[in-house]
Amino acid sequence: MKPGRHDFQIDRGVDFAGLLLVCLNQAGAEIDLSAFTPQLAARRSLTKPVAFTLSASLGGGEGEIMIAEMSDTQTAALPLGDYLYDLVLEDDEGRRWGPCLTGNLRITDIVTRPTLS
Repeated sequence: MKPGRHDFQIDRGVDFAGLLLVCLNQAGAEIDLSAFTPQLAARRSLTKPVAFTLSASLGGGEGEIMIAEMSDTQTAALPLGDYLYDLVLEDDEGRRWGPCLTGNLRITDIVTRPTLS
């Protein structure tokens, strides 16, 4: 199975609303993911160690995976830069499936910042 692809950006020091992903089979129906735990890791390149992980969980509906929202304090702690990421699923027996999603993740500083008083 070829993984899906989604590139996204997180701005440091700003709330991140999270991402809701829906996994579909070839017929376009939602896939039952109830036996799996999603995991997402980011690296600068395939040969570099994991730089950080993002919290991911099953969403409320069938086939849904939620990449968790983050507060401004949490995003401020992320290291700036461009990363590769993938999302894999692990079942109750420790078997890993995927990656089911891959892409580029950019961590940036915003240009316009509020004046602190």
